[in-house]
Amino acid sequence: LRAALALGDDALARRAYGQITRGLGQLKTQGTQEFRRLTLLASAYEGLEHFERAARLWLRALPLGEAKPRADASARQGAARALFLAGRTQLAQATLRDATGTALKQLVKPKLTTGVLERLYGKLETSDPWRAWLALQLARARCAKADLAGCRKAALQAAAKGKDPLVRREAQVVLDEIAKWDKVVPQRVGVLLPLTGPYGRIGKAALQAIQLAAAASPQLKLEVRDTQGDAAVAARLAKALILDHHVSVILGPVGVKETEATAKVSARYGIPHVHLSATATAARRRPTVFRARMSQAEQGEVIARYGTDVLGLKRFAILYPNHAAGRQAMAGFWDTVVARGGEIRGVRAYPTKTKDFGALISALIGAKKPGKGKVDFEALFIPGASLRVRRILPFLKYWGITIKNTPTLRGRPGHPAVQLLGTQGWNHRAVLVRGENLTDNAIFVTPFYHDPNDPIADAFARAFFRKHQRKPLTFHAEVYDATRLLLGALGATGGDPNHGLRERVVTKIKSTRGLRGVTGVMNVMPDGRVVKQSWILTIDLETFRPRLKEQEEIERRRSRTRTGPGQ
Repeated sequence: LRAALALGDDALARRAYGQITRGLGQLKTQGTQEFRRLTLLASAYEGLEHFERAARLWLRALPLGEAKPRADASARQGAARALFLAGRTQLAQATLRDATGTALKQLVKPKLTTGVLERLYGKLETSDPWRAWLALQLARARCAKADLAGCRKAALQAAAKGKDPLVRREAQVVLDEIAKWDKVVPQRVGVLLPLTGPYGRIGKAALQAIQLAAAASPQLKLEVRDTQGDAAVAARLAKALILDHHVSVILGPVGVKETEATAKVSARYGIPHVHLSATATAARRRPTVFRARMSQAEQGEVIARYGTDVLGLKRFAILYPNHAAGRQAMAGFWDTVVARGGEIRGVRAYPTKTKDFGALISALIGAKKPGKGKVDFEALFIPGASLRVRRILPFLKYWGITIKNTPTLRGRPGHPAVQLLGTQGWNHRAVLVRGENLTDNAIFVTPFYHDPNDPIADAFARAFFRKHQRKPLTFHAEVYDATRLLLGALGATGGDPNHGLRERVVTKIKSTRGLRGVTGVMNVMPDGRVVKQSWILTIDLETFRPRLKEQEEIERRRSRTRTGPGQ
């Protein structure tokens, strides 16, 4: 019996309610053990939302706990709570001996999910004095799920039926917020960016791309706010943009923590929100939030597919920076390789500030001396920034790893030539290791490439250069496309200036298929990701260009050898 009851306690902590009902339902106990069995069963049935049955069990336990004040209080509270949730509000109040109902409210509030409230409110008679208070709780629950119409309906019922002045007053507060929430100025676009603080440079870069994209929609007004790189500030500004400035949509911010804080607010009010972080938010609970930038994990997945499917490689190793983006790229690459039948033969992480990569490389290949290690992989994936990658590559050569700096290089038995693979951090001339061409033939993925023959990408690059006297980065291109996606959906949506307009914008974004942007064709997935064409680039001496089919790549490099570079 003791073991069964102990298992019941453990199951309750794990919310394994079915285990409790199966394990304790038929036990024969008495006295203290029976009290404990009944309260465990009652708690389990509450967890399963079988409130009538839970109430009966709590009431059976009540006489057994009368001799002990703590047990009596626990059973009485449980019985009152279950009775209330079963719709027997007056009996619950009498059981708890709570004339004002204040204690009972605090007792049942944690159990009042939207589903429980919907069922309970439907059970109560219109004359029940608790009905107005429950309508208020239902209004708040519906508001929290961005159900403006349902929230308004319940709040109106609470305000009209409530005999308690406090309930009526609180219902009016909800109605006042709904009125602000439902007012929309279609031309106003909320923009949240870290324009000052440690991430000010990134925020200003994003603003450059946003303003360039918005120039095509002069009727729209950008309400730009500085988050200062602070999540709490971002959340507060997002709420003010929605309720005080009545923006139709929200764009930004950039940082992970800012974005998560803003997404909670935008989802709470059902606002169309395209954020500029490359990291996903909790999309399952936030159907109005969209991510437009390519994540590090996705870049890892794309280059892994290229390595396995196009290059036909089977054995890989990974060197990655030990920070969030590096870990995401590593995980995306690793999972995709394994899913496609490949093998990961070695993985090493390095601190972001390290400069000596000797120990890292020697550990990767199990070498105590240069040239003595075991290179049993055909490709090496190195996500990371260009300067960091450039520091790593000479160590590879020093420790005896043959870099595949031409498509036809094979290496020797037991010591293959290793193909270098990377992410968009490679897309900068700082990555080049001149002299020995260690970066020649490296292959990497990037969301944007300025192809002069692509009129859309070329027009964007030229317009950006005219405005800022420099070439756009991948980040600028991604933010530009995110802005055009959001503003395009807003511009194509008509109707009355209320919250319904926002709902139509969300529907328009979700239906986006085949939208051509400067980063390629965009398609919006149900989970809020914007899936786009990605570029596979290669390094050809000091030139960055799209990778050709392998035979074409071989012929092009052979031709380069015959004619000389640049001819």
